[in-house]
Amino acid sequence: MSFDPKFTFWLGFLVSVAIGISTGAVHLTDIVPADYIKPVTGWIGFFAFAGSSLLTAMTGMSSAKSGPLAPPPTIAQAQQVMKQAQESAK
Repeated sequence: MSFDPKFTFWLGFLVSVAIGISTGAVHLTDIVPADYIKPVTGWIGFFAFAGSSLLTAMTGMSSAKSGPLAPPPTIAQAQQVMKQAQESAK
């Protein structure tokens, strides 16, 4: 399964904005009526948490290769990497 990178980009942007608002780095004074600031900040904090979790899952599911728990390379792969490194060092 793979996700369109544009979708993850925009979701990541929205999550970043939500994190800024929910942590207080971005103030809602004069943007949202004073009575609504607390509930809006609470819901945006929830969106930031859920969106961040979703982004993590989407990134893992969209990866074409194994993650950090992948087995080490085979001897042939390691030899090829060493050969390329030696050739580029010349």
